[in-house]
Amino acid sequence: MPTNWKKRYSFRLTSDDQAIYDYLEQLPANQRSEGIRKLLSIAVNGPQQGLEQQKMIDSLRKDIEILKDNQQEMLRKLDNSNEPKTTSQETHSNEANEQTMYETANAFLTSFGFQESD
Repeated sequence: MPTNWKKRYSFRLTSDDQAIYDYLEQLPANQRSEGIRKLLSIAVNGPQQGLEQQKMIDSLRKDIEILKDNQQEMLRKLDNSNEPKTTSQETHSNEANEQTMYETANAFLTSFGFQESD
């Protein structure tokens, strides 16, 4: 597949490029071109990838905030459901408990042959 660009580029380092020089010198001579190419690729594509990553981070933060809000709402509902009962609710509950105890006792006595006398 033919390409429409120059295959070779050359450049000179300046006195401000000490870090670049040190990096290139630590690479084997046969890998320097590949190292330069990868660094340039990162420099060209890096900002776009950074924007995409920032968008994902922002989306995750929003999702976490929604989850926190939902959790707080659920905790409020649980707290409200554990409020003390009013006296009428307690009376009704006590009457239901007494009725259940009476029926259980009758069933127990009946199982031993005792009959309730009215």
